[in-house]
Amino acid sequence: MFDSVPDGAAQFEDRDIDAVYADYFRRVREIAATGLVDCLAHLDLIKIHGHRLSGEIGSLINETLDLIRARNLAIELSTAGWRKPVNELYPSDSIIVLAMNKNISFTTASDAHSHAQLGDKFPILAQRMATLGIQQVCVFEKHNRTQLPL
Repeated sequence: MFDSVPDGAAQFEDRDIDAVYADYFRRVREIAATGLVDCLAHLDLIKIHGHRLSGEIGSLINETLDLIRARNLAIELSTAGWRKPVNELYPSDSIIVLAMNKNISFTTASDAHSHAQLGDKFPILAQRMATLGIQQVCVFEKHNRTQLPL
């Protein structure tokens, strides 16, 4: 009766992963350019099922991070990825390091879909942030950013 829309890993079958990544980050840049957001969440959600670019992600993400920096947006560090098949922080350490080199601010979130997920894996996130050298996070209230030391 209705064609079902594939979900999960099936949506990546028979697709050029590099093209999917390029399209995904193009759309992230479109969102960033709208001026409607203060922070970008799940920056590399595209990796959710473990699919990776065949090449280096640096040039693809650098263009996105340059726009994020130019718009003075923050990037969310989300523990949700540790609950997904990829079992990895959103965004990856390599993206975080690139963002740090561009002086992009970070927020934190657990992307809780229930009360049981509130603050999920925050102790692990705190350790990761310390290891990476992140010394502050930002919070927003009515689009006003405040930097908080860790």
